[in-house]
Amino acid sequence: MTPERWSDLVNTILDRFPVNRRGQEPYAEGPGTVEFLEFTAPTGDIRLEYTSRPVVIGKKTFGGRKIGTAAGVQYEYSPDEVSHQFKAWRKIGADWQEIDPSTFAV
Repeated sequence: MTPERWSDLVNTILDRFPVNRRGQEPYAEGPGTVEFLEFTAPTGDIRLEYTSRPVVIGKKTFGGRKIGTAAGVQYEYSPDEVSHQFKAWRKIGADWQEIDPSTFAV
C-alpha cells in the first residue's frame, strides 16, 4: 500500500465511522514508525496499522568462537528507500485477530 492510498483510506474511515484511537508509535524491531487507527465498524472494532521503515541493504554478523563471547547481527539501512506494510486486525472478545487486508476497498 502506498502512502497516498493509506491517506485516502484514513480519510474515508474518518468520514464514515467513529474513531476510538489514532496515533503513531515507534516500530518495535528497529527504526521506523507504525501509524494506527482503531475504529468501530458495523462488523465490530477494527485496527489498521501502516508501518514505514527503511529498507535493509546489508547485514553483518559478528561473534567469537570462545564460550561467553558476544554474538549478534548488525543491519545497514538505506538512507532514502522506505518500505511500507499494511495490517488489519479485528477485535474478537478481548483479543485482536489479524484479518486479510485485501477485503478493504477505498
